[in-house]
Amino acid sequence: MFDPYKRNELYNWRASLGGVLAGAVTGVIFGLAGFILSQNHRTNAMGPVLFLLVPFVVGFAIAMVAQDMRSVIAAAILATIGALGLLIAFGREGLLCALMAIPLLFIGLAVGVAFGFLFNKLAAAFRAEAIAPHSPQSSCYRCPF
Repeated sequence: MFDPYKRNELYNWRASLGGVLAGAVTGVIFGLAGFILSQNHRTNAMGPVLFLLVPFVVGFAIAMVAQDMRSVIAAAILATIGALGLLIAFGREGLLCALMAIPLLFIGLAVGVAFGFLFNKLAAAFRAEAIAPHSPQSSCYRCPF
């Protein structure tokens, strides 16, 4: 019988922790850089850039660094808390504004993570095709001509 509370013996917690930390640091760096860049250029596009483009890029970058879903989710949460915490601590953002922005940020993060995973799968398929282009699993053998 499947026990969801039983720990998987094959689970490598060190690799997972490394992915979470690398993804969180990457997310904080990209998030802070995007916030600072959007503050320096006063345009009418600051809202979409700050709430859509920056979280999308952060989610994509996290998916590139942290490979499994649990690591990506943990890294995204840590990156959001870390970046917003630093912005609040340095007086660049208010607590209420940060709390109200979290749902919008997570929507952009989720879309970026989804595209990051899709990109990883496509890149893995292209790498496999480049390594063994004439194998029976190759798409050339499935062609009718």
